[in-house]
Amino acid sequence: MSMKVRIRLWVKIVLFLIIFLSLIFIYGRFIDTKGFKVDEYTIKANIPDSFNGLKIVHISDINYLHTTNKNNLEKIVDRINLINPDIVVFTGDLFNKDINYTDEDITNITNILTSIRSNLGKFAVYGEEDKLFDEVDEILSDSDFTILDNSYEYVYNKTNEPIVIAGINDDKDIDYVKSTYSILLLHKPDYVDDIDYSNYDLILSGHSIGGYVNIPFIKKIFLEKGSTNYFNDYYKLDNTKLYISSGIGTKNIRFRMFNMPSINFYRINKK
Repeated sequence: MSMKVRIRLWVKIVLFLIIFLSLIFIYGRFIDTKGFKVDEYTIKANIPDSFNGLKIVHISDINYLHTTNKNNLEKIVDRINLINPDIVVFTGDLFNKDINYTDEDITNITNILTSIRSNLGKFAVYGEEDKLFDEVDEILSDSDFTILDNSYEYVYNKTNEPIVIAGINDDKDIDYVKSTYSILLLHKPDYVDDIDYSNYDLILSGHSIGGYVNIPFIKKIFLEKGSTNYFNDYYKLDNTKLYISSGIGTKNIRFRMFNMPSINFYRINKK
């Protein structure tokens, strides 16, 4: 093969790689970070009769304005309200440390979150990004979320037999009276190894962003610290079920690959 032919071949290879990588970047940056999907799960549980068919919507890692804008979030909220959930839970990272938020931004996200409707309540825990912003407390409270900061709430539905929803702030366990059915909200899923998870029937977490790139083996390269042991959609820990949301936004890199923003929808039926 002559030198000219070799050079032409290498030029073609390089051009192909440039085009291929450019397409991957465009897809991951501008296509797979937009839109969203609903991941639906049916759970069989020993739940009180009054909660049979309980509908929970789980949102996580909004990281507002990193890749998720006002229009994106409004569409997600419209979809949540179509589900008509009994309970809505948020497992942290409303804001992103790389964004300077204006008063208008704060007003917009407060109004959007306020428009989320639920029959029995809305509950939230902090993510590590949220702890950097004093405004997060006010936003969540003003939009009718109960903040569970190493605390728990009893939730009732027409009878005096409640379920429990607890929230841990990634730094300690909490003590409470075990209920017929107990749900724990946790931002970083790896923290389940530091608590007595047997206290809970269902644990809902976020933080992992689904590894950003949802390709086996490659996915593990991009996992966030705090989600390197638990990062898939579902784990069974003895008698406890752990579900992890891949979230809505992005945290450190503005990129998703085969990993569209998502919300989780759980329907809990009595065994």
